[in-house]
Amino acid sequence: MSIKKVNRKNGEFVWEVRLYTNGRGTKKIRRAFERKSDAEAFMQTHAARKRQLRSGALGTMDFTDTTFRKEAAYWLDHRSKVVSPAYLKKARALVAELDSDMGSLTPNRLHPGYLAEYQKSELSKGLTFTTVNHKVQIITAILNFSVRNRRIPFNPAAGLQKLKGARTVMRFWEKWEAEAFLAFADKKYPFGSSKRWVYVAYLTALNTAIRAGELLGLQPRDIVQNGEMLHIQRQFDRVARTYREPKSKRSRYVPCNAELRTEMEALIRQRNIGVVEPIFCHEPGQPIWHEALRSKYFERDIREAGVRPIRWHDMRHTAGTLLLAAGCDIKTVQAIMGHEQISTTLIYVHLLGDAVKEVARTFSISGTRDKPEGLQKGALRLIHTT
Repeated sequence: MSIKKVNRKNGEFVWEVRLYTNGRGTKKIRRAFERKSDAEAFMQTHAARKRQLRSGALGTMDFTDTTFRKEAAYWLDHRSKVVSPAYLKKARALVAELDSDMGSLTPNRLHPGYLAEYQKSELSKGLTFTTVNHKVQIITAILNFSVRNRRIPFNPAAGLQKLKGARTVMRFWEKWEAEAFLAFADKKYPFGSSKRWVYVAYLTALNTAIRAGELLGLQPRDIVQNGEMLHIQRQFDRVARTYREPKSKRSRYVPCNAELRTEMEALIRQRNIGVVEPIFCHEPGQPIWHEALRSKYFERDIREAGVRPIRWHDMRHTAGTLLLAAGCDIKTVQAIMGHEQISTTLIYVHLLGDAVKEVARTFSISGTRDKPEGLQKGALRLIHTT
C-alpha cells in the first residue's frame, strides 16, 4: 500500500494510491486523487476495513492472517464431528502429506496456476488421475469450508479444472459367473458346517447389492416383512470398531428371496445368534473385519473357484447390473442400492452386456410384414418374439 505523486502528460499531477485488496497475489487497486489528503483518507478507510476484517467485526479474516496449515486443522477439527472414523483417518493422512508442500503458504497462493503445477508434479510421480483429483478435491474442500465460515474472503482455487483421464472400468460378473462362484462356495462350505456363514455372506451380497460394511452390520432384527425384506439401517465401521449409519445417511429396504431367508434363519438358529448380534461373525457377538473376510476367504475362494477375479465391492456392481437385466425398473434398483442420484444407477445400464444383445434377438421394429427378400412396402409394426 503506497501513495505516489504521478505527473500527467498535460503537466498536472495527481496522488495515486496503489494497494492489493487482500495481500500480494490478489486484485490490485489503483486510485488517483487531486489532493494528497484525499489519497490518505482513502488509505485510512481501507486500512480500517482490514482491521475490522481481522478483528472479526465483519466476520472475515484476511489471507495474510492465516496459512493453509491452520485452515486444514480447522477443517479437520470440524469434520471429525460429522464424518466416519475411516474417512477421518484418510483425511488426516492426506492433510499431513499436503502440509509438506503447502502448509506454510497463505491460502491466496493456492490459485489455479499453482495447483495446476501441483497436479502436473503429482502425475509425474506416477499417481493416477483419480488420486491427484482426490488430493485437489481435499484442498478445495478446505478452502470452501473456510470461506463458508468467513475465515478467508474467497476461494482462490475457484476455476481449477479436474484432470480428465481414462475412466476406471467397473468390473462385474455375468450371471453364469456369479452362479458358478456360489456353486463352488456351496460345496466348500456345506449346509450345517461351521463355516456355512461364508457362503451365506456371498449369497447375501450377490442378491441384495449391499455394501460390505452393511453386510457386517446385519442383525436378526433386520429380517422384516415376513422375511421378504432386509432393513439396512447400520454398517460396521472397521476403524472405530462400532456401528454407524449407512453411507447414504438413511435406512433402506432390500429384497430377501426365499433361499436367502432360509439360509439366514438356519444360520441364526445354528449359531444361536442374539437379536441384536451380527449375523456374520467368527464367533457370536464378535463382528468380522472386512479385510479378514476379503483376504482370508473371498480372494482365496475366487482363486480356487477359477472364476474371473473381482473385488468384493464388485459383487455389489454385479447385483445391481443383474437386477436391471432381470427387468427390475431403474427407480427400484436405485432404492435398493441406496443411490442418492439416479445418474449413479444409470451407470449400470451400459454394463448389461448379454442382456442388451438378447434384446437384439427378441425385439425389433420393422417396416415389412414378413421377412424381406428385398425391399417391400408395409406398415410399421412391433415384433416381439419370445
